[in-house]
Parts: sequence; C-alpha cells; structure tokens
Amino acid sequence: LSVFMGLFFVIFTHRLVGPLERIQAAFDAVARGDYSVRVKVRENDHMRPIVDSFNQMLDSLQKKSSQ
Repeated sequence: LSVFMGLFFVIFTHRLVGPLERIQAAFDAVARGDYSVRVKVRENDHMRPIVDSFNQMLDSLQKKSSQ
C-alpha cells in the first residue's frame, strides 16, 4: 500500500509541478520584456484555463507594446 501511495504521489506531483514550471518560465521571460513567449498546453492539461488566460494576456500585452 505504501508503494502504491508513493507512486501516486510522484505521478500527481509531476502532473501538477510540470505545468507550473512552464508558467514560471514564461513569467520570467515576460519580466525580461519578451512578450512573444507562450505556454504550450497539453491536450488533457488540468491547467488549461490558466494557461489559456495567460497566453491571452500576453497577446494583449504584445499588441499594446507594438502600438
């Protein structure tokens, strides 16, 4: 049982942390002034609504900075 729980924890953590790391890297790029960065979304990504909103925000920022 403890092996199963350990494996579940590792898989769950990886699925949660991976998307957060991609979003963090994009935030860092934006902080350096790179508004062209976008976060890729996997098909069944539970972070899809957040990533979609983040990418839409970057679209708006990029348009405003080019005006």
